[in-house]
Amino acid sequence: MMRLVHTAAAASIATMLVLASVALASTSAKQAAMTKSLIAIKERGSGVMSADKTFKGHFVLALMGLTKDSGTTAIHPNQGATTIIDGQQRTAVFGEDVLTSNKGTLEISFHGVDVTINNVDPRKAPSDVESGVWRIIGGTGIYKGWTGRGLWANAGTSTVNSIEWDGYVTH
Repeated sequence: MMRLVHTAAAASIATMLVLASVALASTSAKQAAMTKSLIAIKERGSGVMSADKTFKGHFVLALMGLTKDSGTTAIHPNQGATTIIDGQQRTAVFGEDVLTSNKGTLEISFHGVDVTINNVDPRKAPSDVESGVWRIIGGTGIYKGWTGRGLWANAGTSTVNSIEWDGYVTH
């Protein structure tokens, strides 16, 4: 009888060890599949809003300094309140940017501040400098399941916007 109890106990311990190792292996595999990377997205878009109220352009996406993707972009901007700080006019900006390529779509939400820089020559259009924070809000294709956030900056004129989104993503 005692031998039967020892055999059952040994079998139970062996079963628990097997189940624990399987659970640890699946957790480790999932952690190994998720990678945190430095991201830089360089975007060049029109300074003129299109009929669908977006700014359209092209992007190049790099992870850890290596180009991984490129495609088109559509920024859906909004403006908030304008304030004056130490004599400088600032306007709150926020919206979404949708980056589309053959590999999938990446959706970014952003908010920040816009400062208008008037030209010395009043006959010429002013420029804008914008900056703020961004975060990933969705993705399809290779971007499905990505999370991340960072900082962005834009130098804009009446004809072109040059934007850079920098930060970290987990993919």
